[in-house]
Amino acid sequence: MKKINILILQMILAMATAHAQSNPESNDHSLYELCHTHLKEALMMKSDKKQKALSEEYELKYQQFIKSGQKKNKNKKNILYTLPVVVHIIHPGSAMGSDENPSDAQIRSSILASSERFRHMQAGANTYTNPNYGADTEIELCIATKDPSGNNTSGIIRYLDPINTIDPSLDYLNSIEWDDSKYLNIFIAKDIGGPCGYYQGGIYDFTVYLASCYNPGLVAHELGHHFSLNHTFIGCENDDCTADGDRVCDTPPKGNSGSNGFTCDTPGDDCNTDENDTSANNPYRATALGGLGNQPDMLENFMDYTGNCWDSFTEGQKTRMRFNLDNTRVDLINNNNACIPIPLFSHDTGIAGINIQQEEICVGEVDVDFTLSNYGSATINGVIIEMKINEVIVWSQNWTGSLQSTMSITINIPNVISLESGQNLIEISTSLPNGQIDENQNNDSDFNSILSIAPCDFSIPQSCTDMNTNTEAGPGNTTLVNLTGSYPTEAGTINVCVSVEGDNNFFSETFDVYDESNVLIGRTNFGQDCDGQSPLNCIELSLNNYQNWIVDDVITITFDPISTDINPQLCNTNQVCAELYIRESTGCPPEYSENNGNNLTGPQNTNALFETNGIMQSNQVINANVDYRSGISIEMLEGFEVKVNRIFSAIIGGCDN
Repeated sequence: MKKINILILQMILAMATAHAQSNPESNDHSLYELCHTHLKEALMMKSDKKQKALSEEYELKYQQFIKSGQKKNKNKKNILYTLPVVVHIIHPGSAMGSDENPSDAQIRSSILASSERFRHMQAGANTYTNPNYGADTEIELCIATKDPSGNNTSGIIRYLDPINTIDPSLDYLNSIEWDDSKYLNIFIAKDIGGPCGYYQGGIYDFTVYLASCYNPGLVAHELGHHFSLNHTFIGCENDDCTADGDRVCDTPPKGNSGSNGFTCDTPGDDCNTDENDTSANNPYRATALGGLGNQPDMLENFMDYTGNCWDSFTEGQKTRMRFNLDNTRVDLINNNNACIPIPLFSHDTGIAGINIQQEEICVGEVDVDFTLSNYGSATINGVIIEMKINEVIVWSQNWTGSLQSTMSITINIPNVISLESGQNLIEISTSLPNGQIDENQNNDSDFNSILSIAPCDFSIPQSCTDMNTNTEAGPGNTTLVNLTGSYPTEAGTINVCVSVEGDNNFFSETFDVYDESNVLIGRTNFGQDCDGQSPLNCIELSLNNYQNWIVDDVITITFDPISTDINPQLCNTNQVCAELYIRESTGCPPEYSENNGNNLTGPQNTNALFETNGIMQSNQVINANVDYRSGISIEMLEGFEVKVNRIFSAIIGGCDN
């Protein structure tokens, strides 16, 4: 049967298109920003007469189904629908187990917890006096164990993709999804352009989640949309409960999202129209007509913006979701064979944890150890291990030993690893366990990142300033950080590293950063609310005005909030921070050449930068992290060598350029 995706059109007609929540299962935040991509799509769909006609036809059939009383017979069958899920994790190189790259165990746990919410079997599930609440929808989720070709799978697919983890396009997501008529495709990415999550219908059919707020309640909310549910706060009109509001008769009419100042235990009553529909379809018709009468708001409903209250679907929502599955998703409900349990893969190894030991950010060398895990059933006697830095292989080993099923060992890389200046993405992966193809390659790799701005001669220690009390008012309400110290008269390079502590777990909760000349130089990273400083963002400053900046031995960095989403009093500590790392100018030799006896020669065992505005000739043996910069040419003479696992770069640029 051809699937008809109708939800977006329903939401257009109801004037409820996209949504966004902050930590939706622990905080009660109302909509803070519409998803503009979906708003544009909604406007397009609104002008598509064919799609609008399909939506209206579907709604008419649903209303006829409800009014005919068929729902009573339908629910008596008690058919449990088991729906296969595939989770696509698009990450920028984040460590396994982090928000942006959750582990297999974390994903399995979250999907199980989401499934329990559809069954109303989650821990602490409420009991209700209203007989329509606390519905077991008889829909459950399972992680797929068979892919579309019938091969065994973990059902968790990982993509190292720093570009597409930022606001991935619908076409990109569509290109990597599995057959959406047979699988529920869930996508997790670092940044999805505004909201915490959304369902995308129309010519697409999947749900998408912001990594930092992915959780079981949010999955229940978005999959509710997937199965044709609307938000419960569409409006107070209730003359025909099958056509007004969210088109579900046992969700009390509600005109505004969220708790509106009330609590889960003592909800408000947003609308006084519960009894307006006097038909038998409306369970909240007047008691004199056999109904339950007016009801307070149902803040526990998964389809409201009340994450801290989320607990339940209703019997009416169950009916609507199952009608959608029965009439538009037959292939999906008949694909439960994709969830048949399979034994452990025989040969399945991977890396689970990378530990990097760095003395300080100015040091360009680190020690690395990692955990090798055997996820399969066969004892592993040999496996190839590789390490990449910024996608370049810098170390490999054919490990041999005896690693039994489900066991792990820690391995230290014996050589000191040299880093590039800047952010270094470290990936360690396994392949060919016991010389066999790894049967689950989605858990082969783990990642970590380390920042190096070596070489640098000295630093100005980190200084932090409490956020401007008016930060919540948005752009223009700046906070200044003054970095005081004894600065060198001449600087070769200068890097400022910035971070934020406080209300900081969304991309919209960041700051634009300006140098002392009020030039925009970058933006802070977001991290976690009230959980230490965000990851450093280090930015090389222009030296054009350096002499003017250091006259008073103070360099001032300005932080300007990019939105009104930052609460400067949310946490115990709410501040912005900056620190400086400086490499002094060493002068500029005219050239390194045999002509003047100044060519580079001999062993080079320490990190270094050699630069000249003239020519450069070298027969050095490089055993460190070394950069050559010449304004004219670089020539490697006989005897020049770069040792294994060392990073060498040659750049035409000249001194301090």
